[in-house]
Amino acid sequence: MNTVSIQYTIHTGFNLDQANYDGNAMLGVLFLPFFIYFRESYTFMDVCVGTLVILCVTTGVILFTRALSCGIAGPVQAIENSKTVVQTVMCIVFLGQIPNLMQILGLITGSIGVISIVLQKKKDVAAKEIDTSKK
Repeated sequence: MNTVSIQYTIHTGFNLDQANYDGNAMLGVLFLPFFIYFRESYTFMDVCVGTLVILCVTTGVILFTRALSCGIAGPVQAIENSKTVVQTVMCIVFLGQIPNLMQILGLITGSIGVISIVLQKKKDVAAKEIDTSKK
């Protein structure tokens, strides 16, 4: 869904950075009532960690939209979606959580999909270079 909205933003000529800032500001306004309602259950450390997470996610979305606006969406989207593999490996290493068989199969097929999309892009670029060198 994110790729579709970014492509639409590029198509309409709206500034991508402004769209990211507006979207994050809108989410902040929408979640502010929940934060105020549950304020007793939050510690200062929770707020600090949450703020750092929001800054990291905002930076990631901005860099992702830059990559989509400069390049082809397929490989960028594939690499962006490989974050679940990294997250699962970090959960295994740091939290000691062991995935079940279905989760392992999902990780394997997801990894194969990312690798095949990236390798296909490299083949397409190489074929295009060979085609242009013949002319």
